[in-house]
Amino acid sequence: VDVKATDTIRAIKATVGKLLNVSPEYQLLNYGSIQLRVEAQGTRRPRVFEEYQIPSHATLSLTDYRGLRQGCTDSICRIKNTEYRGITVAQLATLVDFLRQHSDSSGSLADWVDRGELSPTKDCRIRYSALNLYQAV
Repeated sequence: VDVKATDTIRAIKATVGKLLNVSPEYQLLNYGSIQLRVEAQGTRRPRVFEEYQIPSHATLSLTDYRGLRQGCTDSICRIKNTEYRGITVAQLATLVDFLRQHSDSSGSLADWVDRGELSPTKDCRIRYSALNLYQAV
């Protein structure tokens, strides 16, 4: 995909979505450990490609989350209070399979980085064998 510096991340995801038939809401675009976000964190301001200072002809990686949404008809839902969250055994098995498929030979999940502000492994690559559900969300 040819990307201009002034393209929004939303527009890039839309283009990728048309090419690969993957809805933007199921896409995670990364450049190395940098996640390309649609909006600036904590704001509604759209992010543009040049903000990430990615070199010309760089390769971005795409994680497709459709497999984790099988059977779901609603849009992505976030439940604020962790004590009200739940996961079925079938959902957990699907998640484990997804993570196993996306881990490399060393067990690291390609381009997945712990973003938890209070996590002792913040900014470290996430390993399949040591992943917790906070990191999977």
